[in-house]
Amino acid sequence: MDGHYCTRPHWAKSWEDIPNIKDYLHGLLKERTERFEKVRKNYDPNGMFFDNDSIRYVFYGSP
Repeated sequence: MDGHYCTRPHWAKSWEDIPNIKDYLHGLLKERTERFEKVRKNYDPNGMFFDNDSIRYVFYGSP
């Protein structure tokens, strides 16, 4: 995925096994995820509702 078309997976489908998808999404959505994180910290400061490993990787990059 070269980012030319800014494609995104269907979040409800199985997308985690697409090669390099997590790094691709992390780069593609970085600005949006940073803004979301500022809001999320106000409503979920302990990360109670943000427990999906794949989504966390997209937001924060490699563990």
